[in-house]
Amino acid sequence: MTESETDTPVGFWVLGPLQVRDARGEIVPVSADKPRRLLTELLLRRNAWVDTDVLVEALWGDARVPASARGNLKTYVHQLRQLLPGEGAASPISSRRGSYLLTTEHGQLDSDVFEALIAGGRARLDAGDARGATASYRQALDLWRGDPGRGEDNPVAEAAAARLRELRWSARDGLADALIADGGADQAVAMLRGAATEDPLREATAVRLVTALRDAGRPTEALTAYQEIRENLVRELGAEPGGALRELHTSLLADTRGGQPPAPRTVHPAPVTHPGLARQFHGRGIDAEAIAGGVGDNPEYDTGTRTSRRLASNRLDHESHRPRIVGRALVDEPEHRPHPSALRRGFSRRPVAIRAAAVVCALALLVVGAVFVVDRATTSDPMLAGSSNAAPGGQDLSGVAKKRAVPGYPADTTRPPSLLFGLGPEATVAQQQPLAGETPIGLYTTWYDGPEELARYASWKQQEIPQLYAEGKSLHLIVAPDLEKSPPGPVDTPFGPACGVEHLLSPGFLEDMTQLAQSFAGRAEDPPLYVSMFNGLLKLNCNDSVYEPDAPTKNYYRALSKRYLEVRQVFHQYAPNARVALNWDGWQASADQEAGGAGNSLMDQFTDALNASDFQSFNAFEDTDNAQDVSDMVRYLGRFGPVMVSNFGPYEAPDITRGDLDTVFEPGNLGRLTAEGLFAWSFWEQKYLDTAPDLYPKAKDIVTRYAR
Repeated sequence: MTESETDTPVGFWVLGPLQVRDARGEIVPVSADKPRRLLTELLLRRNAWVDTDVLVEALWGDARVPASARGNLKTYVHQLRQLLPGEGAASPISSRRGSYLLTTEHGQLDSDVFEALIAGGRARLDAGDARGATASYRQALDLWRGDPGRGEDNPVAEAAAARLRELRWSARDGLADALIADGGADQAVAMLRGAATEDPLREATAVRLVTALRDAGRPTEALTAYQEIRENLVRELGAEPGGALRELHTSLLADTRGGQPPAPRTVHPAPVTHPGLARQFHGRGIDAEAIAGGVGDNPEYDTGTRTSRRLASNRLDHESHRPRIVGRALVDEPEHRPHPSALRRGFSRRPVAIRAAAVVCALALLVVGAVFVVDRATTSDPMLAGSSNAAPGGQDLSGVAKKRAVPGYPADTTRPPSLLFGLGPEATVAQQQPLAGETPIGLYTTWYDGPEELARYASWKQQEIPQLYAEGKSLHLIVAPDLEKSPPGPVDTPFGPACGVEHLLSPGFLEDMTQLAQSFAGRAEDPPLYVSMFNGLLKLNCNDSVYEPDAPTKNYYRALSKRYLEVRQVFHQYAPNARVALNWDGWQASADQEAGGAGNSLMDQFTDALNASDFQSFNAFEDTDNAQDVSDMVRYLGRFGPVMVSNFGPYEAPDITRGDLDTVFEPGNLGRLTAEGLFAWSFWEQKYLDTAPDLYPKAKDIVTRYAR
């Protein structure tokens, strides 16, 4: 059942932030706290009289109830009546002495449609119609816009939200089953990897992921996936996988016909208590209450989203030594900024896990390097040696897509300079900030840190993203590798043994990028989707953020350049409005180091990729003289095409921010920069403009004066 198949149009959207169809027929959010709580309670008890005492408790909870509570309740009811269609007797909200009633028809809530589509998908799959089931499950999942329980402290609302979350898991399971049954195992893998990251202990997801990998002809990856879920279960719960997974593993081993699967590793369980773990022990003979220990200190069970954790820690600590944030953890670096004039840093200062990876890398290279030979006589193009041009989704990644034009480039030097201004760190957050509301911001920047964010961003494609494009807003993605989960290490490439972040070269990364492109895609005529890849290339090698011109490092960057071109092809294929760029740290072009080859020498290795890019991108968030970095980077990158400052925001350094803005946006200087190729400038986020009283007015004036 969909809205188009019934006579009942949807009037209430609960699968995400609460929205309603108002009296004018427009879909609007219910964002005010008390009316939202009231409508939520009435929807939970729809078509039933609800006592005013129940509603008062829902509105004020444990807080002190004011003497005017019942009078206030009448005001909130009146506001909802004004908002919703129908007046007088036709209003969906009725009242009688001491209670209220919200009347709805089945199908008026998006959750009604959601459940009906899931039931229809299940029925079609049971009847052998895998393709029809796939369509039903996809329609159901497309309705999901976010966690329906977010921001609610009402236990009844939380129970209802928990039920909807379980239904969503059921829909994802059903979609995976339908895809596998219809021969779409590769598509199932792409979806299941994101689901497995959300809940790495959910065996139902693991069974389907291993099955999909097996049916996609990837048995080694299937065995690896089994080993990962087993390690998670043993480490976190002290339990082995259930019967279904063990049987699947046995079948996989038999199918390999004597192949060498990954050897099991000894895993030591860590005692953990988690509210959702009881279901993991069902049928295992394990006492869930016996698994004792604190969850509060375990970062794996941080209840916030990955993005909220990143925002809470400001993504980076911008001390003068510029430590990196690797996943969730701040990693201490030496005391000096890694400027090309002082790039070499002591190996002993590297975090233990990264140092260990580098040692393993070195040992592996000694072994592999002795036997690895690249046969240049048999391969005219070494970039294609040992690899296929076909990506996981079947798309052809050979060749280089034609560049897509960037609006506003080249600059009209006969007119005053102008730029496309943006704001981050996430589109749905940025558009609520004062700078977006009070100035002509035309671009919203969103960070992508890893596969766990794919499902949330996929939920945006139903409404948030089309709405932003319809409003004339461009979007900007910064793809930033998670170096905690995927630290640099040894990796084989078509060019020889190398050392760097292996995940970026894996088939799984292309699958993730395909999903990301599909989520953010607009039409060719929509405002552009700008994509900045890798968030600074220097940190991706094994040399402690130093560029050593050794063979493993060069081999890695050659392979990464090839992978970048493949990612660009993916975005061009799945997002008709996409423009793609490599992303650099802002100081990269400010100088060169002859011995180590940093600075321009590293960038020179990517000349082919820079020439192919639709635009150029770099960050400017140092605590010293970003204005000079901007000048140097625009001069260097402008030779290849339009240039964007993708992420400006010296952390808690108002003097630096003030000086940077004054220097960069001096009219004569800005005119030179735009003539050299600068077309866009994105502020990191609002709070970095609030670190001193004069900064926000200054930024507001700049955007108002120079926005295109």
